[in-house]
Amino acid sequence: QQVAEIKTGAFCGCQDLESITIHGKIPAIRKATFADCVKLKAITIPPSVKTIEVCAFKGCTSLTSVTIPDSVTNIDRLAFDKCTNLKTASINKNTQVHADAFPKSTKIMRR
Repeated sequence: QQVAEIKTGAFCGCQDLESITIHGKIPAIRKATFADCVKLKAITIPPSVKTIEVCAFKGCTSLTSVTIPDSVTNIDRLAFDKCTNLKTASINKNTQVHADAFPKSTKIMRR
């Protein structure tokens, strides 16, 4: 059976989560789903995702880069807040990105 939804805060604070590949047809990465997963280094977001909600990856301090699929049309405020080592984010040129979605030190590469 395919995953249809991951609940708000489902993996929040999972201290040993190092990578995640989301399978299924989830429409959004909900609020604080992966917040404070301090060892998270790699994420694979499926093309079904349209929105990355508030604080979805907040405090994921081991993330250094992220590629957001073209399907994502909106990245909410603070989605990657306090991801202090996030150097680059590759995002579709048409994706709406809230002004404070990423740390100021993150280089946003539009494609």
